[in-house]
Amino acid sequence: MSAPDAPGGAVEPLPVAMHVGQLRQAVPGGIGRYLRQLLGALPAAGVAVHPFAAGPVPVPAGLDTRTPGRAHDLGRPDDRWAHDLGWPHDGLRYELWHRTGRPRLPRTLRAAVRVVHAPSLAVPPTTQGRPLVVTVHDLAFLHAPESFTRRGVAFHARALAVARRRAAMIVAPSHATRDDLISHGFPGDRVVVAWHGAPEPTPEAPPDEASDPREPRPANAANAANAANAAGEAGEIRKRLGLPERYVLAVGTVEPRKALDVTAAAVGALRGSGVDPGLELVIAGPDGWGDVGGLHHPWVHRLGAVDDTILGALYRGAAVLAQSSRWEGFGFPVIEAMAYDCPVVVADTSSLPELVAGGSGIVVPVGDVDALAEAIASIVTDEHGRGRLVEAGRLRRQAFTWAASAAVHRSAYEAACEP
Repeated sequence: MSAPDAPGGAVEPLPVAMHVGQLRQAVPGGIGRYLRQLLGALPAAGVAVHPFAAGPVPVPAGLDTRTPGRAHDLGRPDDRWAHDLGWPHDGLRYELWHRTGRPRLPRTLRAAVRVVHAPSLAVPPTTQGRPLVVTVHDLAFLHAPESFTRRGVAFHARALAVARRRAAMIVAPSHATRDDLISHGFPGDRVVVAWHGAPEPTPEAPPDEASDPREPRPANAANAANAANAAGEAGEIRKRLGLPERYVLAVGTVEPRKALDVTAAAVGALRGSGVDPGLELVIAGPDGWGDVGGLHHPWVHRLGAVDDTILGALYRGAAVLAQSSRWEGFGFPVIEAMAYDCPVVVADTSSLPELVAGGSGIVVPVGDVDALAEAIASIVTDEHGRGRLVEAGRLRRQAFTWAASAAVHRSAYEAACEP
């Protein structure tokens, strides 16, 4: 069902309530990144977003809360851009939602929208004919429960059952996740795939020379010069961070599921065998839960969370991105690396092979240290082969845009409204 036409033939924005509670977390992770980018892309797809959360939410960096159709339409100032549901906050409220279907969303919020979207498995109750759309990123908690806390496994299992029972439509970020959902009882006609988008590379100027690294700058001679000096500027940031000239990059929350121990072991093997004794490992991402072994070496650099400008420089300067995760619903770093001309090696699990279709990355068996080391070696020792991967990545990344993702989300909202 399409939104009705407004006077003059324009399409009336489709009002959607979106739960943005993930942005309250200390480590928002990939879901937080998905939320920030989707919030920025949906207005152009004709969606008026009404964000809500159980507690105050900081405005995401770079998000224009004055864009028509955003929270200010409900009469709130920018510093309260999301509707605050109040107490109980976060996890306690989510458990109540899943176990009891209470507390309901406020009547004023329900009256303002036609659809409710849960962009994760924190699934709010819906009433008064407001259909529910849920994004299910992956079923890693079923396939690799040892990578989660027992409480986390129970929470996600309960939430998945709620989504199966209540949601009119499900959004999956990959065909791998869609297939997994169907194998776990979700009707195929209710599950759509909306790939995430590749980022626009941040300006090459160092942070102190750029007023806002998230704002694109006009194409002109100065920017052309910046592009030509990108490698040098990445080198300056590398020196400022005390990083080596040659490094393997890993990006993501430091937790067992990311298999960073496998990546470290592969780099260690290359150093010990003499293939590249100077190769080191750089990890960009906050600490998550659980112990991850194998990272306590002087050649392993843990940077924690970094901003977009630093992250872009890390991709530009890396010999290769290694994404050896045991399970991924999508895998943001893979397409981010492609956007910065960084070749990638991925594990042959879940969505990762899907992202590097067409020879745009090297695929190795999950958990296989020797195979990962061999793939990394083939890149760091063969500049011509590395160039082929970079060129293939440039072509592949064009398939991933936030505009296309937002359009699929809009279609899912419309489908949910069908009687």
